[in-house]
Amino acid sequence: MSCKHPAGVACRCNLKGDCLVRYQITSDAGLFEFKNGDVGTRTVKLVDKGEGTSVNIAIEGSCVNHLSSCPTGYLSDNIAYSEALSASQCKNHTLYYRAIPSERMGLLGAIQNLLSENKATALSHTRYKVCITQCAGKPQAEQTLWLSPPISYLLGPIPNDTFIDVYPQLTLKPKLTLAGKHIKKSISDEDRHKAYQYKESTGQLDGLSIPTKEIEKGFSLSGSLSINEGSQITQYGVGYTHTDSNIPGKPSTRDLDTEFEGIKKKMKLVKAATQMVEQIQSGLYTEKAGKSEVKLYHFDFQPPSLSLEGEQTVNVANNGLDVDGKVTLGLDPLIGFELKLDMLMAAAMYFKLGNVAQTVREKAAELEQRVKEGKAGAYAGAEFDITLKAALSAKGSIQYTPQKAPTYDFEAEVEMPIKGDLNARSGLRVWMMEGAFNVNVESNVNAKGMLALTTETKDPNARVELVFYHGGIWAEVNIEKSLTFNGDKSDSSNGDVGLDGLQTKNKVQSDAIPQKHRWDWVDAMDKQHSPYRVTVIG
Repeated sequence: MSCKHPAGVACRCNLKGDCLVRYQITSDAGLFEFKNGDVGTRTVKLVDKGEGTSVNIAIEGSCVNHLSSCPTGYLSDNIAYSEALSASQCKNHTLYYRAIPSERMGLLGAIQNLLSENKATALSHTRYKVCITQCAGKPQAEQTLWLSPPISYLLGPIPNDTFIDVYPQLTLKPKLTLAGKHIKKSISDEDRHKAYQYKESTGQLDGLSIPTKEIEKGFSLSGSLSINEGSQITQYGVGYTHTDSNIPGKPSTRDLDTEFEGIKKKMKLVKAATQMVEQIQSGLYTEKAGKSEVKLYHFDFQPPSLSLEGEQTVNVANNGLDVDGKVTLGLDPLIGFELKLDMLMAAAMYFKLGNVAQTVREKAAELEQRVKEGKAGAYAGAEFDITLKAALSAKGSIQYTPQKAPTYDFEAEVEMPIKGDLNARSGLRVWMMEGAFNVNVESNVNAKGMLALTTETKDPNARVELVFYHGGIWAEVNIEKSLTFNGDKSDSSNGDVGLDGLQTKNKVQSDAIPQKHRWDWVDAMDKQHSPYRVTVIG
């Protein structure tokens, strides 16, 4: 975007030589003087902090007719702004950063910048040109090129026009709350009974999957956000009408709900809520041969609530961008859930109890017929279930300092017990069938998981992570490699159960000799080396 240099008409002297002596640009950045014939940088960088930036351009010329109006010129952004310049006038000009719509920061960019994710590395600018028209129609000065004639003929004379680049001061002011929705899904005991009876033999025994899409869809964003890019302002709020404004100081408006729908899948905070539950489920059992047999049958997702407040300011600097400010992030909770997993088939595979599922199906079919005949009952099957439940809340901040990397202050940890429910379903109505896992007081599932929010600062790109770790998960089980159906009992236990899930009287004893086994599901993993982690911020 160079200047056009028509022949001057102000003095009508048609001087063949240069009539420009010098001109000065006075601004917030200081005084810049350009003499005719000087060779050097001719770009002035200024910042629009919300009310434009003022410049004063004074021109001194030399005309044979001694007219103060020569030389003349103009100041323009080559789009919508243009003001005349002349040696006879010396006035202030207010220049604004005028954002191109495609270059304006949106909701996702603002949130990512506030959380130091995909940070802005540069700011766009509006370029104004200072065009001085001399009597002979020459540019302000011509730079001599010490090039071979063919190249100099091709390029022609290089004008040393002067440009003023106006950058915005970027200011972000959030007061936002990101909230999820309570989601609960379960496979009933009756449905599990039917699955074992009819589907397992064909490999169709399915558990629940983490409802990732439903969790993502359940998130909503409320509150307000102001994005100030110099004199260009964009305000987000619930119920706002979509409007665009190019008038400095008059805000454009956006509806927060509508804009959030288009970006929620890209937000790390949203992804972390679903990915962490998946990571925990995956990290509970690593025996490759039986991992696919672990079935999730109960999922309870507590609604996360995350608040973001503070202010961040970004300015152009000589070596890039300077970021200043502080934002606080409240996580209450960041994540909360309860998982219940059916380990029966995995256990059968691990202990090589190939007859377990078949026996369960056969006896369940017999019991189902008895129920149809009017007998009581709710569930048939050997049980090997585990339950996990945890909720993690925290509050921290991100501090921004010019010329430095952002610093995070997030540390929180919560214990996550991993409890076994092996054939002992106290308080539930269970059909009378001894399981393959005949539990006594010495049998248990042993583990204590930990869920931690921690800041990783060792690598240059600091981040906040959610980590699942533990000291190992195992079960000590007394195994009977057969199932004995208590055919004499037609009624359910109605809640009267012993440790093995059977009625406490008149039990039919199995002929198998119990053997105690230790079943290691997962080796211990510490917080530093656990692979089960997701990035929350950064």
